[in-house]
Amino acid sequence: MTVQHVFTSGRQGNTGATGAAAFTTTLGFTMPAQDGATTVNPIVGSSAWMAVGQFLFVPTAGWLKVTVLPDIGHVTLVNPIGIVQIAAPGTVIGAVAVSAAGAVGPVATAFTTVASPGFTMPTQDGATTVSVPLTSPPGSTWLAVGSTIFIATAGYLKITALPDGTHATVVNPTGYPGNVVSGTVIASGVGVQAAGIQGAGGTNGTNGATGVAGPTGAGPCGSVGFGPATGALAVAGDAVSLVVACATSDRDYFIEARCFARMTVQGGVFFLNDYWTQSAKFAVRNDAGVLTIDNSQFNAQMGSGQMTVSIQMAMQATISGTNVLISAIGNGNNGATPVNVKIVADVWSLT
Repeated sequence: MTVQHVFTSGRQGNTGATGAAAFTTTLGFTMPAQDGATTVNPIVGSSAWMAVGQFLFVPTAGWLKVTVLPDIGHVTLVNPIGIVQIAAPGTVIGAVAVSAAGAVGPVATAFTTVASPGFTMPTQDGATTVSVPLTSPPGSTWLAVGSTIFIATAGYLKITALPDGTHATVVNPTGYPGNVVSGTVIASGVGVQAAGIQGAGGTNGTNGATGVAGPTGAGPCGSVGFGPATGALAVAGDAVSLVVACATSDRDYFIEARCFARMTVQGGVFFLNDYWTQSAKFAVRNDAGVLTIDNSQFNAQMGSGQMTVSIQMAMQATISGTNVLISAIGNGNNGATPVNVKIVADVWSLT
């Protein structure tokens, strides 16, 4: 015998109740400080769909986190640290929609700026600490204890503590010669960014080969210049002398010298800038370190005004060891008016 089962469909059930909306409106509030602690309690159309710990999005404000649900018409919110918000703290938010939002991750920002009032650069000993205020966001949320940061106008600093979201405790590490001197005031607004640890100094490279010696300074036609020797002749017997070295043994020297004299004031028969000059030539021998002046030739004096008539200075050459002293000797005819003197010489030598 065959048994046949027959099933019939039941009637459709009643439509279920409408689910709670995941949005509402607020009558407005003032954006709290971005410290994750300061609360604000705006009036909302309904908080029935909200949960403590949930993130909400307010279009003209940004992302806020629910901390308390005091009643159906209010919600307690904080402004989380580390989020780039639409509105700054203190901004008045008008009537606007409020909707559910996913949790917002921290901003991946590896830089900020020094906040007011700035700080004073500590001693560079790797131990003296100073608190650096940081602009939030992101404040200090992206930093880590033990890491190194670079602060413009200050240098490299090492983090030893992160007491809160807007401050970093740092030391001025040794071995960073480019850091600003301790005691310098670092103003707010300068940049702060991540920085690597300074590497150890490299070893000195080997010295390069000595370069070819440059040419010896020379006067006319390859001569060696001496002077100037300068001084003043005021009374009879005053002397101004130029030392000319003739130190190499077994060598002949030819010296051509010139003496210049000038009045620097007006007095008596002399006028300002009256001048006198004379040149002389000397042939000198160095025999085993002993100098001999073989010949001397003094040219006639030249000059202006009474200088050539009254001031007959004497040029002379004398031996002093392996030097020739070329001198101008005053005769005192200039009275109380001093005469400025300069002596120069060019020297040629022959081995």
